[in-house]
Amino acid sequence: MGNKTILVHLSDIHFGKPGHHGQFDLDLPLRNEVERDLVELRAAHGVMRGVVVSGDVAHSGKAEQYTTAQLWLGKVTSIIGCAPECVWVVPGNHDVDRDVINTSEALKDFHALVRKNGQAEVNEQLRKKAQDPIMGPALLKAMAHYNDFAAKFGCEIAPDKLSWQHDIVLNDGSTLRLVGLTSTWLSDERDSTGDNKLALGEAQLNLPRLDDVEYLTVCHHPPSWLLDQDVVQTKLRALARVQLFGHKHSQEVYRVENSLHITAGAVHPERQEAAWMPRYNLLTFEVTEAPDRKLRVEVYARVWSDAGHRFVAAAGGGGQAAVYEFNLSPRQRRAEQEPAVQPIVVAAAENSGGTAVEELPIVVPTVRMDHSRSLAFRFLDLPLHNRIEICHALGLLPARAAATIDTVFFTEAFKTAKSRGLLAGLWDAVGARDGKVAPNPYRIEVGG
Repeated sequence: MGNKTILVHLSDIHFGKPGHHGQFDLDLPLRNEVERDLVELRAAHGVMRGVVVSGDVAHSGKAEQYTTAQLWLGKVTSIIGCAPECVWVVPGNHDVDRDVINTSEALKDFHALVRKNGQAEVNEQLRKKAQDPIMGPALLKAMAHYNDFAAKFGCEIAPDKLSWQHDIVLNDGSTLRLVGLTSTWLSDERDSTGDNKLALGEAQLNLPRLDDVEYLTVCHHPPSWLLDQDVVQTKLRALARVQLFGHKHSQEVYRVENSLHITAGAVHPERQEAAWMPRYNLLTFEVTEAPDRKLRVEVYARVWSDAGHRFVAAAGGGGQAAVYEFNLSPRQRRAEQEPAVQPIVVAAAENSGGTAVEELPIVVPTVRMDHSRSLAFRFLDLPLHNRIEICHALGLLPARAAATIDTVFFTEAFKTAKSRGLLAGLWDAVGARDGKVAPNPYRIEVGG
């Protein structure tokens, strides 16, 4: 159990449905039961590495919906024993603010142009518009609130960053590389699998084959929703060992050749759907050595039971995981295994109903801590005026007052602080404002 990397796979949470608040939030019991189910799964499987959300975090891409989402995901990370920044997200069609699309003739024309020309023009049109100094930023305006939310987790997108990557070290020292793909560049109210498909573009699929690296891709829309379906499907099956999707509100797990396709289902599906059935997945990853070197993936599919009013194992598995094994090259180097993580009790979590869930230790890893990721999360989570104060104090404000003060500015300011060796000062400045007292790892490292 201790050698496995465990991830929670959620999708289609749809925070912020109109009128769904207070007693009228009929999905609150679902979230409460996700929390309770995760308490049991953690007791059975151990501490988990993080949460992957394959899109549709929000209902309509509004700022307040992401505030609610972050609070709940913070509860989830606390329950499973990881830091609050251990969340990875990609945008779904509900993360697009369609009010922005509907007021922009340029964006509507771009969507229509690419859809009209089809697969042959996807790569060229996305490249030209992304590199255009006016249209590039305009492509992201409808996902601005999503980007503000995603930036805290290092998952923001930009005209020159269509996708993101994050590495997780597996039990033998090899790498599981998470790759977040953006399928919403053309998303609007006309989305369909017919004449109004979406597009990914091959630029996001530059996944070089590397020794000791296995790719796990995360994308909201399955290939059948994409204009460039054939290219995307072929490349993902050849290069990505595991593919995570959302959108369809149904659970699917199947192997195609040497790749595993997993659709999470929806945490909050529409209740009007004929096959309404809330779902999510727990995934484990482990490299085994005997008799041959393999990547072992276990999928625990969790589904809602009306009779029990709780999440249970999907039918057919008898409560056990579906297990998939993939051959790995024996020539790949074996890095020194990470020392075991020591649990440190930080706080008890609370469930959505406000009552304490079973108290379990929150694990703070004692080795290979990603201090930079943690600091970026805390910095970007501060109120705007605090971030401006810190940038002013560290000399990170732009020379020209005309610069836009937005999420892109603050992510660039963080990169600048890192390149100038100012992260020790940034750590202290953030700690003074968010009240989280912890040893400054940058000063400890410098001091030996």
